[in-house]
Amino acid sequence: MAYVSEIPADAARLAFDARSNSTNMHLSIESSSSRTRLVRRAIAAATLASTALAAGIAWIALEHPVQPLSASPKEAWLAAQFCLPPPEAAHATPQDAANLAMSVGVSSTDPRVGDMAPTRATVHQHDVVRVSVASPRDGAVTVHGLSDLHPISADGHVTFEFRAIYSGRFPVHFHGMDGSHIEIAAFEVMPATVALLK
Repeated sequence: MAYVSEIPADAARLAFDARSNSTNMHLSIESSSSRTRLVRRAIAAATLASTALAAGIAWIALEHPVQPLSASPKEAWLAAQFCLPPPEAAHATPQDAANLAMSVGVSSTDPRVGDMAPTRATVHQHDVVRVSVASPRDGAVTVHGLSDLHPISADGHVTFEFRAIYSGRFPVHFHGMDGSHIEIAAFEVMPATVALLK
């Protein structure tokens, strides 16, 4: 009768394997549950971020509505497509004395991708700059971040002024009615402290 209570070695190993598999299965379930929680948290974070982004864009649109340049649908389309109005401090008038006057022309063909503006000028922060642009095609011209969008007709000419209130590099872009977006000039605006050192 003593032999009846003994468990054969193979049976003991099978019992251990069953317990071990049960533990592994339990760990696998917990690990899967942890992954599910992580995925849910990631989805919640992405949803929150996209909601915040949408709210920010809506706030910007409400605070800085794009004003049509005139009643012309063409000009309203250009304004809505490309530019936000510059800060009031960047506005200058034709009566303001210009520290720099520059004339540039729009090419009748688009430049190669990656080409930099052939015309460059250096000004100092707070300088008034006067820009005259001639164009063989319809569109609008702007210095991004510093000037309003100025419509220009084919074979037309436009002159505008701005105050360089920020330091950095500012491209003069032509936005064509054909969808082109060309850098026709660039301004390097040096910080006001550099001007004081000279």
